[in-house]
Amino acid sequence: MDSFYSFNQHAFNKHAKTYHLFAHIQQQIAICLVQFLKQKHYAKVLDLGSGSGAVFNALEQQNIVIEDFIALDNSMNMLKLHPTHSINIQKISLEHADFEEHVFHAYDLVVSSSSLQWARDLKSVLEKIALSSKEVALAIHTDFSLHEVHEFLGTPSPLR
Repeated sequence: MDSFYSFNQHAFNKHAKTYHLFAHIQQQIAICLVQFLKQKHYAKVLDLGSGSGAVFNALEQQNIVIEDFIALDNSMNMLKLHPTHSINIQKISLEHADFEEHVFHAYDLVVSSSSLQWARDLKSVLEKIALSSKEVALAIHTDFSLHEVHEFLGTPSPLR
């Protein structure tokens, strides 16, 4: 892992407990993303870059029923803040991993809100998502939309 991504992982770990105070836009994006889902029931859902649970919370608000929810994030401290109980979600798994190194299986839905812009090889990640999921819901930031995140982390944008 190169130094920029290692730095970002460290930054998210370091600021995990206060991230929600600066991530208002990311939370709203997760809510909007979930509102466009086609179904109200999914067997297996993967949330890439789940953080502290913005997508999870949005799914709960929309009363979407899920049998198996996998929250995957590269920051252990963010995952520690992720909800682990739900009325609508039967099984919740928290996976500490880099989504670029994740071994994709078959999913009914892969969702990623405000995280794929950190990918070193976005094309490869998108190909894996396309081959493994029946439905996708993605929100990917550009350089101009990341101002709030970079201000919080004190990092430059990796995007052009």
